[in-house]
Amino acid sequence: MRNLLSSSERRRLELIETLLVMDDWTTLEWLASKLNTNSRTIREDIKYFRTKFDDFTISTNHDGVRIEFVPDGGLKRFYGQILRGSLPFNVLEEIFFDENLSVDELADKLYVSVSSIYRAIRQINNILTDNYKATIKTNPCRLIGNEKNIRNIYYAYFKEAYSILEWPFQAINEDDFNQSFKSLLRIFPFDISHVVDFAYVESVKIGVAVNKIRYSANHLLTDLPAEETAWSTQLIELLNSHQVNPFLSPNGKPLYENSRESFYQLYSPFLTIQTVFSEEMLLVQRKENSQLDKAINTFVSDILRYSDELGITVNADVAALALIGTFSIESDDPNNLFILFDRDYHFIRDFENRFPAVTDRIRKIIITFRQNLRLDLEEKNVNHGLYTLLTIWEDLFTQINEIYYSLKVTIISDGHKSHGKFLADFINSQLKVNPQFTVYNKLSISVDELDKIGSDLIITNFELPQDVTTPNVMIEHFPTKKDIQHIEESVRFIFNDRTS
Repeated sequence: MRNLLSSSERRRLELIETLLVMDDWTTLEWLASKLNTNSRTIREDIKYFRTKFDDFTISTNHDGVRIEFVPDGGLKRFYGQILRGSLPFNVLEEIFFDENLSVDELADKLYVSVSSIYRAIRQINNILTDNYKATIKTNPCRLIGNEKNIRNIYYAYFKEAYSILEWPFQAINEDDFNQSFKSLLRIFPFDISHVVDFAYVESVKIGVAVNKIRYSANHLLTDLPAEETAWSTQLIELLNSHQVNPFLSPNGKPLYENSRESFYQLYSPFLTIQTVFSEEMLLVQRKENSQLDKAINTFVSDILRYSDELGITVNADVAALALIGTFSIESDDPNNLFILFDRDYHFIRDFENRFPAVTDRIRKIIITFRQNLRLDLEEKNVNHGLYTLLTIWEDLFTQINEIYYSLKVTIISDGHKSHGKFLADFINSQLKVNPQFTVYNKLSISVDELDKIGSDLIITNFELPQDVTTPNVMIEHFPTKKDIQHIEESVRFIFNDRTS
């Protein structure tokens, strides 16, 4: 779907993405080479961003180029602005809400020429026809084809183009919608409090709103399950008996009966046959499916073994339930669909930069789990499972950070222990990390004594023999900027050695 952007839009997007992962100044020449363009084009793109966007600042000087987002800005909002400023995506949004528009009317609504609309439609069809089995028909303009794929496109678009506090579905009263969802949750036949929060509800609301608008236009999912689960039948009965229906006509009567057909059309993929919300639901499926049961047992064994190695407790049953729930709707879950902003990729990339060995090990556990479930190993699906496990593993980051990024530093001064205390205080104020400092206070000093200290780093204001095995840094009596840089380099080396 990124290919619906123009070549210049994609290049500018890649420029921002490249600058964001750079820790320091980056030269124009390197950027031009990376983006397969020239320095002049990069300068023009920077000029464009300075006039069009205020979410970030792009600074340039003799050192190169650097980007910095404002406190309330960020990549997700930037991606949303790109989508809402793109003509092909504007076309897709307009025809989603109104399928009666002619090409001329669409051009008037978007303040562009008719030829621009036809060009955008050709571009959309070139991408969607082969990849999504969908196409735009004109006069009136409407998107038809594989309904499941079409809904997924719109799930991803509305989740990404609008913030969580915006409601683009003007034909649906959001307040009534919210009340109906609260009523549905109250009568739900299983306890799903561990799953549901505002973010989950907002994601479901987008999905159901898209479903409602497509269903109202008589665009139907055709893969209605041949069988029902007892709980879905029970839920339909509860919806009817409690008169819960999120869609009412102007006279207050339900637009749809809570039938098996409307239930599937409106609530797929969230309340379909394969969805798993609770331990009770999972237990039923495990009894009926020996392959599922065996795969979960293997996963629980793998994750508990790694938990023991790390010394970090994990609730393996909760993790298994979360992953099975995630896997059960992953191909249609708005949280696993994206156009520009791959949330899982960005999260995992940054987590992996900090803890590469841990990320690699947990990724292997996810891959084994998926293989045992006979699921694909597509990167985005593996990443979605990895993201789920990394975030649901309680206190993982805090404890693993303590394991890998705690630092014991011994300060030894040949002046006096009071000078050693000064050095500890001064260095602590300059470092980006927060080490645990100890000032050496024994009556004698030797290589054997130093190697028994048990510190990760020794800092002295005098030279140590080369046969001292503990990493050490020598500094001036009053530490210079160069001294602090040397200490930081040593700290990075220690941390990198641990995490890899």
